Amino acid sequence: MKINEFPNEKNYELLAEDFPNINQDIMKSYLEYILICQKTIAKIESYLSKIEMTNSQFLILLCLYTNDKKIDNITNISKKLGISTVTVSNVVKTLQIKGLVEKQKLKEDKRFSRVVLNKKGKDFMKNFIPEYYSKYKELFKTYDKEELLQLQFLISKLNFSIDLMSGKEKFWW
Repeated sequence: MKINEFPNEKNYELLAEDFPNINQDIMKSYLEYILICQKTIAKIESYLSKIEMTNSQFLILLCLYTNDKKIDNITNISKKLGISTVTVSNVVKTLQIKGLVEKQKLKEDKRFSRVVLNKKGKDFMKNFIPEYYSKYKELFKTYDKEELLQLQFLISKLNFSIDLMSGKEKFWW
C-alpha cells in the first residue's frame, strides 16, 4: 500500500488507540471493503457514463436480460437488486425514453405491468456485454480459479450477512 493511500497502517494505529475495544481485523476489513466498493462503483460509473448509462440502468438491463422469461415488475427488480422501488421506477422510465425497455400489462391482472427488454434493449445488451466483460476480465486476470472461487464464496457470505442484518433492523447505511 502506498504511504499516501487511505487507509494506511498509521490510520489504523490511530483508530486502534482511540477505540481499543474495537476488533481491529473487523475494522480493517470493513474499511477496505467500503473503499473498494466506492472505487469500483466510481470506475464503473465513469466507464458507463461514456455511453450515457448509469450503473442502476445497466443493472436493471442485466436483470431483465438474464430473467427474460420471468415476469419482472418494479417490485421484483427492486428486491433482486436491492434498489428502492422509487429508484427502479424512475430508472425504468429513463430506459423507456431511451427505447430499451417496455412495460406490458399482465393479462391476468391489468393493474400490474411487467418490464421487458425490447429488441433494441436485447441488441444493446448482446453488443455491450462482451465489451463490458473485457473490462472486468482485466480486473481479475491475476486470479487463478481457486482464488476466484474463494472470492465468490466470501462475497456470497458477506451478501448473506447483509441480508440477515437487513431483515432484523434498519441500518445507518
